[in-house]
Order: sequence, then C-alpha cells, then structure tokens
Amino acid sequence: MRPDDADPGQNPLWVELRVHGVSGSPPESMLLSAHVVQVGGDEKGRFFRRASPQGEELPPDHGRILEAYHWGRFTSGTWRQALWLLIIPFGIVNAAQFMLPRPGADRWARRWHAVAGAMLRTLGVGLTCLLIYSSAVVGMDLLGWQWARAGQGQGRQWWLLVGLLLPLGALTLFSLFGRATLSAGQNPGEDTRSDREGSTTLLGRVQDHPPTELGRSAFFTGDPDAPALRRLHACAAVALLTVLCFSPAADRGESAAEVGRWLALILLGAALSMIVLLGDPERSSTVTTGSTGWDRRVERWHRLAPVLAAVGIISALTLLAWAAVTQAGQSVSMVTRGVDCAAAQESAGPVSVCSMPGIDSVGFGLLATCVVALVLLFVGVGGLARRTRRTGPDAVLSAFSRFAMGMTAALAGSVGTFLGVGFGAAFSFAVQAAINLVAVEAVAIPALLQRVAYAWGLTTVLMLVIVVVGGIGYLVRRAEFVDRAAEAFRFGRAAPRLPAAWLRRVARAMYLARAKNHLQLLFWVFAGFGILLSLAAGIEHCSVTSGSRCVPISLWQPLGVLSEPANPDGVSPMIWLGTLVLVSLSALLVFLGRGAIGSESVRRGVSVIWDVIAFWPRSVHPFVPPPYSQRAVADLRRRISWHLGTLRDPDVPLPDPPASRVVVAAHSQGSLIAVAALLWLTPEERARVGLVTFGSQLRQQFVRAFPAHVDISVLAWLWSRYDGRWRNLYRDTDAIAGPVLSWDHSAERHGQQPQSRRINGWDHAYDDEIDEASGRRCCGPDWRLLDPTPSDIAQMTSAVTTLRGHGDYPADPDWATVVAEVLPPLGVSPRV
Repeated sequence: MRPDDADPGQNPLWVELRVHGVSGSPPESMLLSAHVVQVGGDEKGRFFRRASPQGEELPPDHGRILEAYHWGRFTSGTWRQALWLLIIPFGIVNAAQFMLPRPGADRWARRWHAVAGAMLRTLGVGLTCLLIYSSAVVGMDLLGWQWARAGQGQGRQWWLLVGLLLPLGALTLFSLFGRATLSAGQNPGEDTRSDREGSTTLLGRVQDHPPTELGRSAFFTGDPDAPALRRLHACAAVALLTVLCFSPAADRGESAAEVGRWLALILLGAALSMIVLLGDPERSSTVTTGSTGWDRRVERWHRLAPVLAAVGIISALTLLAWAAVTQAGQSVSMVTRGVDCAAAQESAGPVSVCSMPGIDSVGFGLLATCVVALVLLFVGVGGLARRTRRTGPDAVLSAFSRFAMGMTAALAGSVGTFLGVGFGAAFSFAVQAAINLVAVEAVAIPALLQRVAYAWGLTTVLMLVIVVVGGIGYLVRRAEFVDRAAEAFRFGRAAPRLPAAWLRRVARAMYLARAKNHLQLLFWVFAGFGILLSLAAGIEHCSVTSGSRCVPISLWQPLGVLSEPANPDGVSPMIWLGTLVLVSLSALLVFLGRGAIGSESVRRGVSVIWDVIAFWPRSVHPFVPPPYSQRAVADLRRRISWHLGTLRDPDVPLPDPPASRVVVAAHSQGSLIAVAALLWLTPEERARVGLVTFGSQLRQQFVRAFPAHVDISVLAWLWSRYDGRWRNLYRDTDAIAGPVLSWDHSAERHGQQPQSRRINGWDHAYDDEIDEASGRRCCGPDWRLLDPTPSDIAQMTSAVTTLRGHGDYPADPDWATVVAEVLPPLGVSPRV
C-alpha cells in the first residue's frame, strides 16, 4: 500500500519507538524482554521488537507496537573500535569546534569565529604531532638510540631506522581511522532553506524551519576539506619525523643533513600554515560560487587545497627517504665527543645528552606551538563570546546560558590538549619502565617529558584537593540533603515512605548528581592550571642551544615550584607521583583496550566518551572516527516516516496498514538523535508524533555547551511545532541528566506548594503538581520521578533494592502514563 492509499486516521495501531543513550544498552534491556528479534536496519543501525523464546515476533500489545532503535554499534561494534581509546584527545578537540556559538551577521564575530577555528585546527595538528612524537621517543630514542648503546654505536643507525617504523605505524593507524566511513549514510532530508544567521526565534515567534545547524543538510555531510586536512596532518607528521631523522647527522655538522633538516622544517611550517588558512570549517562546508571576487578566490583556494596537500605529503615522504639514506650511511659512534654518558648527564644537570639529538628541541617546539595556540584560542573564543552575548530583552535565560561565559570551546580544547600530552607521556614512561627492568644500562626519556611528569604530579595533587573539598562539602550539607530527600518521599504524608538508611543513600546520590553543575569550574581549574604548568615548563626548558643540550632559565620564585627538573641525586616526589599516574594511565588504556577487543560489553563501557563526541562530524581533526549522526539521524527519521506510511521511496514497501501514530522515547544521548530527527519531519508527520525524553542532557549540557546546534529556540520550536506533545523524565539522583523543559525549581517543603518556570510560559512561576500515588513532581512538561520507587516503609508490597540513577526509566510505574500523555489523538490536523 502506498502512502496516498493509506488511511492511518482509522488505524488503532501505534508505535512506541525507543532510542537508547550512551554505553549502548542491549536491546533486551531497552524492551524489557529476555527475547528480541531484529526487524529492520543493518548490522550497525538495528531495529528490534519483542519475541517469543522461539524467536518469533510477538503481536502488538493492545494496539501498541513496541520497537527499539539500537545505534550503539556505530561506536562499539567491532574490536577495531577499541583502538579509538588512543585518539580520545582528537575527538575532544574536534567537538570543541561545535561548541562555538553562531557568529551571526556581525563582522567582528565572524572574524573571532575564524580565529578560534584556526587555533582549534592548530591544536588538532599539534596533537597529531605530539602523539607521533611520543611514538618517536619510544621507537627512535629509547629503543633505537639509547637501548642500542651496548655496542658503542656499532649498527645503531639501523636500529634508529627500525625504531622509525613505530611512529610511521602509528601515523598509518591514525590515517585509517580518518578514512573510515559509515556505509549507507545519507542526509535526513533536503535543505531548501535560506541562511538563518542571527535568528532569535523563541516560543510564540517561530518559523517553520528550525533555527539550528542540525536543520542544515551540510552538517550531516561534514566538511569537504576533511580529505585535504587529513593529508596535511600526515604531511606535518612525516616532516616532523624527517627533522628527527636528519638531526643526528646535522648536529655533527654535515651540510647535506643540515639542508635536509631545514627543508623539512620549512615543509612542516607550510603544512601548518595551510591548516590554519584552510578556512572556517563550518563555513567551508557550504562553500559555493559567490558573486564577489573574494568568494571566487575562496572557492579556488578550497579547490586547490587537496592538490597542494598531495604535493606536500609526497615531498615529505621524499625528504624522509633522503633522511633514512643519510642515517643509514652514518658510522660515527653515538656517544659523541668521547664523553661517558652518565658523566655528561651529571655535569649537564637535567638535560639528557644521551637522548637522541633533536628530540628535546622538537618536543619543546611542539609544546610551544600548542601553548601559543591555546592562548590565542582563549583570545578568539573570548572575543566571539563577547560579540555574541545577548543583553536586554533578548538576553538568554540563565538556565539556558552558555557554559563558562561562552568559553566552553577553549576549555574543551585545553582539556583535549593536556590529555593528549598525558597520553603521549604515559606511553613513553611505560616503555621506559619496561626497558629498565631488563636493560643493562638504564634509559631516560627526554627532559621535557620529565617536566610533563612533574606537571601531572602537581595536577594529581590538585585533583585530590578538589575531591577532598567536595567530600567536606557533603559532610557539611548532608543534613540538608537528607531533609530534601525526606520531603520528596513524604508527598503529602506525615512521614517519608522510605527508611532512614535509604534516605541517607538518596541524599548522597542527590549531592553527587549536583556535581555536574560545577563541572565548568573543574574545567576552568584544569585548563588554567594546565596552561600555567605548560608555560612554566616551557620557560624553564627554554635555553641557549649548544648542540643538543639546553641550559635552563630559572623562573622567579616561588613560581619555580611549578616546574622542576629531575634531580640526579634523588627522585623528586612530584616526578615520582606524575610518573606513577602516567604509567597507570598507560596500563589502564592497555587493560581497557585488551578487554574491549574480546568483549562487546566492555567495548560499550569504554566507548561512552565516543557516544558523546562522535556525534559531531569531522571538522578540525581529520583522524576522528566517522560521525554516527550521519546514519543515526537519517535511520530514525526514515523509520518514523516508514511507520506512518509517509516515506517517499518507491523501492521501500510500506507497512500495511501504516501506524496511526508514533511516540519516540529517547534516553540520554539518544534524545539528541531524536531531536535532530524530529526537526526533519513534515508538518503532516509532526501531527502524528509525540516525544518522551528521559535521562536527557539537552538542557544540562547540550544547550549550554553547543549553543549553535541546540539552544532554547530549538527546544521552543519543537514544543510549539509538536503542539506540546513532549514530556521529559528526570531524577534528582541522575548524575548526568536533569530537567529539560522547566527550571528555577523551588524546594519541596511540608505544607508549601513547589513551583517552577516552564517552556510553555517562562514569564512567571507555576505551581507544580505532586502525584499522591507515585510521588512524581509534574513541573509542566517536566516530570521528576522518585528514586527508588516509593514503597511502604515495611517493604511488604514492593522491593527497594537499588538506586536507578541514570537508567531503567521505562521500568518506572509512571512510564505508561507519560507515554499516554504524548500520544497524539487520532485524526489531528497538522500544524503548519
């Protein structure tokens, strides 16, 4: 039956379509059934329904078809995806691009947006080079240079070339990640809208087209410059390795090697310049032929970029081959100047003259580049935040205001960078520890990485102090939260319907759940402290170059405590602590990676971070995994249209009869997928669709961290266009999510009516309703559920066994009620 022949208004069948959140909940958990069967999709995007023990699909339950969309295999489907653990810093920096607010039509805002994007791309290539550098430290320095010292340099040039294979292998692996795509990807719909820059759409003042970048088809196709960016990253990494490979001969004064090293440095600078000037990623994704001379020049530049990138990588490989031949011809002893390595180490202080020539200088250059890019990133993001801040009548409500005063992209870039430095240092320290267990002579990592260990030791102490302060805060406020829990579980009765021991557990969970409201402070501390430590390490390491050695410049005391060199007479406690943390981090990555290779459940756990950040397309970093939004949003939108009988695809048979209505029930990260999919439905389809979000971070995180894609105007657009058929469920014990459609909730006090403000009328506070049967608090479209589910205090009629926190929302007794609330009535007219 085709859509024109269907009469869904007379069909009592309707569909409840559930979408899971982070960690890829199994279909059995989503459907609350021990047996399920796949009824649609492919091996990655799968649709399931309940089944009998024999595997046969069960018939509809009172007219309801219960179905689940499982998208978790986009991020945790195969053992190869376990290797994505290595590139988490890449993903964080890439996601930071989408945290920038829309610049609108303001010229200065566009300039600041371009500066911020350029610095994020600089951090992206800096991270690529940092991880390749750490691989070179292990392969070329620790193994190929220092470990081969037993033969007094005989054949060590060949060991160095063998060690070169490790960073080249890492670069190949990163490139494979960047080339991966998702099959059968497509846009969720056609984009025929004009530019909406500067839109201030709010409730009651909405357009038919959603005011968000998620309503733009180019968002789902990604940046067309990504292939060129991938080649430029490879070019920069190969040029970096070429510099290292030329350095031993160049430091001995061989003119040919010096020329080769300079050519490699020039090529590295050219690749970096091209990456910076490639253009604002979010604008370049829609580059078209313009009418002005500038537009035509921009278009020519973007067409020329892939060609220049290909020339660059061919040149880099040619230089690397030249450097390898030069290194293979060396026969000079690696212990230069006839000085014993240990004696030279003692006389030179913290600088490792036994390390491979050039390894310290290259590391310092990378660190300096990243620190400068971070400083300029904060300047660019700060300028953009100031130019896009709304004031007066157009000011954004505080509950929907941007994180960290609009500086989220800079903070995320800082966290990603410092995490990348930590990953690289962790790998180096772990290999050093392993070699020193079996080697005749001990090896030492470069002096700069020893300062990184010192910085991580200080950071660990700072984090422990924050945890202790948080624990003290709970002890001070424990009675307050116990009282809050008691009031919530009283709901009109004289005594709480929960034992005292459970009230204390609930109070502790409520306190921990509120920690998410202070994450921006934690990021400020981590980013600020990280930049300060990086500057201190750079200043202390800055030197007057003499060969491959440096003479440190001392910091003004007491700032010198921020960066101290290794003490040849003993182990610095901070370096020891930092080394322990970094080696433990490396061991944890190996342990998780090994477990993830053999177990899908472990893969789901370790892929939680990718469930969050892999939604965003490749932009400033080309080596991140393929964005699942390109598939998941289109899959869900097409499935809804298919159920309703409105899918316009002559090759797809439609259900007979089609469903009359669909209720989409989306959890956690799945709520973002659902929102993006529902933006693309037609007015006729919207009239037959309702939405339930539960455990959703839409207001707590997405609105405030990604204002260009999910802000209050988007939520208001959905609420209006779906005629208020949207309910959100949350719990006070949920450490990740919270309310979405209401805010400014007053505390519950005995004898007083709680109030809140809502999306369907934020000009004043409304009285909230407390359900006397379940204790749920109805804040308009937001429903607060109690956790655990209330029971008689003697626990005779129901069990109280665990706190559900972020999960198991469909098992709550209020679930059927909330689904019925958003189920569209039969025969409703579409809102245009």
